Order: sequence, then C-alpha cells, then structure tokens
Amino acid sequence: MSARVTPRQGPARASAPVGGSANDAWAPAQDRTLRMLDAALATELISMLRCRRNHFAVDSVRTSSLGAAFLAHSAVAQSNADAVAGRIVGLGGTPDFGPEGLAGRSHAQYVEATGVAAMLRDSVGAERVAARCYRTLIDLLGDEDSRTTRLLRSMVSSGTSFADELEASWLALQPL
Repeated sequence: MSARVTPRQGPARASAPVGGSANDAWAPAQDRTLRMLDAALATELISMLRCRRNHFAVDSVRTSSLGAAFLAHSAVAQSNADAVAGRIVGLGGTPDFGPEGLAGRSHAQYVEATGVAAMLRDSVGAERVAARCYRTLIDLLGDEDSRTTRLLRSMVSSGTSFADELEASWLALQPL
C-alpha cells in the first residue's frame, strides 16, 4: 500500500485560496508529495540494503575501510528512510515499508554485484541516480513544502558525498 491520504487528513495551509478549504486546496499537492516521498523511502531502503550487503561481501583486509564505508552509509540510508517515513506521517500518510514492490518504487536498482569494482560502480551509479531524482523532487516542490525540501537536500548532500567517496575508491582500483 502506497503512502496516501484523503483531502481531509492533510494539514491546513496558509496559502489556500480564499473561500476554499485549506485541506481541499492542499490535497492534490499533498498526494503528489506523498507519492514522491514514498519513492524516496523505497530508494533509501534499497540503498541501505545494497550497502549492508556490500559491507558483508567486501571481506578482504585490503578493502576493510571500504566495508566500513558501506556500513556507515547503510546507517545513513536507514536514518534517511526513518526521516522520510516520519515526514510521510507528518503529512497525514502511511509509509509503505512493504517488501512487495519495494524495488519497483525505488528510483535506484538493487544489484548484487560481484567483485569490489562492480560494487563500487553500481553503488556510485545508484547514489547519483537517487541524487538526481531528489533534485527533481526539490524542483517540483518549489516553495510548497520547505520541510520536505530541507530533508531532500540533506539526502542529496549525504548521497553525493558517499558517491564521491566511492568513486575515488573505484578510480583507485582502475589500472593506469
């Protein structure tokens, strides 16, 4: 079940048109925001799972710092997922943690890469895709919902930093 609300559940908005219910005016934007946040929640959960899997799959001493980086980012992705779920609840929705369709709701794919270079490549790609999608959501929201925009900006920042870190590791593995 996706995060959904009925018009009466939404918060009152100061920008509601004169003569109309604040809840009725906010309902279409709120529904769109909840759908976007549901996709962001799925993306962060997929990121957490991918990073956690990669942490355990990277087993050599040479790559122990990389395993630690994957583990640390899995915690960041889990924290982001919790924040998104909290925002969905704050907007009157219900976060969708259902495993059925999780990958389909996510902006990024879950890939069980084999080998360190493939893990790095796939993770960099997934983090960059997520950041691009979150930037698009920020643009779509505009000034409608500053709390959600701040949350998404924070997620773009952490994801981009992690992708940059992984990309540097990936490039270091490439032959000259």
